[in-house]
Amino acid sequence: MLLEAVKKVDVIISTLGSDPVQLELQTKIIKAIMEAGNIKRFIPSEFGMDPERVSPVEPAKTVFMMKAQIRQMIRNYNIPHTFIRSHIFQNFYIPRLGQAEISPPIYDTVGIIGDGDAQGSPPSLSFQLSIAYSVYINGVQSNFNIGPSSAVEATELYPEVDYITVDEFMDSLLSPIKDNLE
Repeated sequence: MLLEAVKKVDVIISTLGSDPVQLELQTKIIKAIMEAGNIKRFIPSEFGMDPERVSPVEPAKTVFMMKAQIRQMIRNYNIPHTFIRSHIFQNFYIPRLGQAEISPPIYDTVGIIGDGDAQGSPPSLSFQLSIAYSVYINGVQSNFNIGPSSAVEATELYPEVDYITVDEFMDSLLSPIKDNLE
């Protein structure tokens, strides 16, 4: 049934989730793409950080390792592909100041993530905290350059979008506090 569906399209955009079971299903899609032989572009489900340039702790480490293996499988089979790296979304992590479990904006207290051991938290929170550890402690969002040989910067693809800097975004979050202080 999957093979029949793949034979009817030119492009596949996988939107499977990030849990290991759903990521494993992408290998079936890749095998169907290989068998069908008609796909012009495959976009695997990995919307987020580059799985080949992160160093998260568990439980996110396993997910990123699987994403990297899927990438390698796609390359090994010479499947035309596009990897979308949106990194972290500034409107999720920045307003929370790394506290994935709370709703922003935060004005009263800030918690400090300990040594990065997120294993004692509920599963979804553990995953969020392990990514936060990777971002804030290991700095994986700022330890590489985007160059023309490896990627395209979004601001070049969509110049009509009015982008703001992280500083401008933080200022927008802090403006209610500044107004109250004055």
